[in-house]
Amino acid sequence: MKKLALSGALAAIVAIPALGIEVYSNEEKGASVELYGSLRGFVGGGGITSDRPANSANDGSYIIGFQNNSHFGINSKYGKLFTKVEFGLREGGFLGTASGPGLRKVFGTYDFGSGGKLTFGKIDTPTIEGGFQSDFNNNDAGGNGFGSVTTGSRKLQIQYSHSGATIAIIHDDAANSDSGTLALVTNTGAAPAYTGVGHSRIPRIALSYESKIGEKGKFKVAATYKYFDRTKTNLTLTGHSGDVHAGHLLVGAKVPLGNAYLSTIFNYGINGHTYGEQQTAASAGGYGYTGNLNASAGLNAQRAGLVLEGGAKINDTISLAAGVGYQATFNGEEQRGKEARGNGRQAFHSYKVYANLPINVAKGFQVVPQLGFYDVIETNRITSATHGSALVGLVRLKYDF
Repeated sequence: MKKLALSGALAAIVAIPALGIEVYSNEEKGASVELYGSLRGFVGGGGITSDRPANSANDGSYIIGFQNNSHFGINSKYGKLFTKVEFGLREGGFLGTASGPGLRKVFGTYDFGSGGKLTFGKIDTPTIEGGFQSDFNNNDAGGNGFGSVTTGSRKLQIQYSHSGATIAIIHDDAANSDSGTLALVTNTGAAPAYTGVGHSRIPRIALSYESKIGEKGKFKVAATYKYFDRTKTNLTLTGHSGDVHAGHLLVGAKVPLGNAYLSTIFNYGINGHTYGEQQTAASAGGYGYTGNLNASAGLNAQRAGLVLEGGAKINDTISLAAGVGYQATFNGEEQRGKEARGNGRQAFHSYKVYANLPINVAKGFQVVPQLGFYDVIETNRITSATHGSALVGLVRLKYDF
C-alpha cells in the first residue's frame, strides 16, 4: 500500500498515524487520499486513598469507557498542498461541542520547498507536550497538572514552519475560557475585584523548535504568550491592574539508550489555565482528573513542573515504562488573598508515580495495563497541610488503522 509522501517536518506537524487505508493515488499528479482512525477504550478501577475529599462514593469505583480522543480522519494531498479533516468522539471549541462529536482538526498546509511550510486551520498548537511521557490517564494528558502540560490543544491558527522551527498566531476561542477563568477570580473575603468578561488584546503567539536525538529520540523547546485585560470593579482591594499576562515555556528531551530511553520535560508558566494548556487538578480515582483547583489558586498563579520517565523494549511484543511527575502552583491571587487574611494558604504540590506495560497484540492493536498514584498537597502557613490522593489502575485497548 502506498503512503502519503511527506517530509519529516510536515509529518511531525500533522501527526500522521503509522497506519492508514489509501483509497486514491495518482503519482503523476502527486495526489492521494487516505483514511485513518484510532479507537481507544479503557477498563479498570480506582479510588481515593486519602480523607479529602470526604466522599465514600469515591472510595472505590469501576471504570470503563472510550477515550474522548478516539478519532477518524481523512488525509489528502495534491501537489504541494496537504489537507486533513479529523473527527473526534468528543471535541469542544471551534467547530465542535463540549459534549459530543466534532471536528478535532481541519486545516491545510502548503509546502514551499526550501521556503518552509504554511498551515491554516484548527490544529494542535506548537506548545503542547509532544510525547515525552506515556501516562494515558485523562485522555492521554496524564501529565497535565502533574509535571507537564496538555498533550492536545487544537485551536484555529496560522503556522509557519521551517527547519524544525514553528511560529504560530493562535485564536483561543470562548470554549477554552478566554473569559470564564478571568471572571472566576475574587479578592477573598470581599467583593470581586474584577468581574465580567476578559478581552484578548492580541492573539496568542507561540514559538517552538524540534529536532531529533539519534533515530528514535527528540528534543523540543517552546514558548507562548497572551495578553488580556479585565473589567475593574474594586481595584483598590488588590492593587493590581486589569492587565493579565499569560504564557508558558517548556523544554523536553527524549534520549535513546539502545533498546531503552530516558525522557524528561520541564514547564513553567503563569495563567496557563486561561488558554487550557496548563492546569492544577486532582484525581478522585476515576479516568481523568476532577476537582479542578484553578479557581482555588486564582488568577496570576504560577506553575512549574517536571516529569522524568524511563522505558525499555523487552522484546518485539512487550515494552515497559515508568515515571514520576511534580508540579507546584503558587502565587495566585486567591492564595495571596488568604495568606494576607491569616489563613496562610501557600501552594499546591502535585505528585504522581506511574508505570505501564505496552503490549503489541497485532498490527495496529495494542493493550496497555497501567497503575498510577496521584497526590495533591495544599500547604498552609498556619493550619496543617491537606491533601487528596488516589490510586488508579487501568487497561487501555487501542486500535489504529
